[in-house]
Amino acid sequence: HSMDYSYGAMFNTSKVLDAAGIVHAGVGNNLAEAREPAYLETEKGRVALISMTSTFSRFMRAGEQRADVKGRPGINPLRYYNVVDSATIEKLKDISVNMLGMECFQDDNTYYFVKPGVHNSVDMFVVDDESGPRRVAWEDDVEGNLRSIREARRQADLVLVQLHYHEWELGKGREVPGEFVPPFAKACIDAGADIFIGQGAHILRGMEIYRNKPIFYEPQTFVSNGKVTRLPSDYYLNVMYQKYAKIDLRSPFATPNDALEARRAAPLQKLLKDMPFEYRCGIVCVCTFGEDRKLIDLKLYPCARSSDLPMMADMDSGKRVIETFAKLSS
Repeated sequence: HSMDYSYGAMFNTSKVLDAAGIVHAGVGNNLAEAREPAYLETEKGRVALISMTSTFSRFMRAGEQRADVKGRPGINPLRYYNVVDSATIEKLKDISVNMLGMECFQDDNTYYFVKPGVHNSVDMFVVDDESGPRRVAWEDDVEGNLRSIREARRQADLVLVQLHYHEWELGKGREVPGEFVPPFAKACIDAGADIFIGQGAHILRGMEIYRNKPIFYEPQTFVSNGKVTRLPSDYYLNVMYQKYAKIDLRSPFATPNDALEARRAAPLQKLLKDMPFEYRCGIVCVCTFGEDRKLIDLKLYPCARSSDLPMMADMDSGKRVIETFAKLSS
């Protein structure tokens, strides 16, 4: 959501965070800035943060700086591509080219699908008849972020890596992280990260310990929208919300709450709202590190939402949260 209100709001948010003394990472004037670590100085040492997202609109991605052209402002991306079998690629070619009017370019076992004339927006598929359908993190983005982690490791006492993502594993439930995430999380630990934090799916996901470092695939998202007094025109025109609105959202008299109420009534939000209690809960994780960055203690505090605010869970619901988290982590 960093660019929901375009570049001005993105830069303004960074200024507000800076003024409040809140360390933040993941956006910048160009890709190098968006990808670089941010640092927090504490009495017990320096903490680094590298932040990125795999769930974003294409225009949000920050661009590289060149000697002759400024970089494009935006977010630090972790893109991914699809691996499919030969039969699937033939179906994709038939639908995309013959039915949707897209263009398809082949380079060995790699296929690029693009809308006519929009060759900077590419959907990439790699054919592999052995491994089955899966998604793989884009190697350039993996290496770029690992480079930042290695740099942070040389500068900081503790290194945190945060990935915002919504994707879940193909053929599995929403509570299972996308198949490209666990290998990337472990690569981050190998590169020098002390904690990996997945976030953004709005559903509790499990955790694991890798090389004595915690990987949290989604403890939960505890920041809710506060007071909203302005929304972009695109929000009111979203075709998924129109039929659920009490008034015509195209009207100049439609208010932010008219649009937000329509969104809450739409199928996706209803799906999230109607999920079992266990998937509307979360975990606050407190890690303690000793000398040489060794994890010596990890506490999990179960939480539940009450009136859209996170609250400490009571004894019964807390037990359910921990049992669910253990099952997801297995």
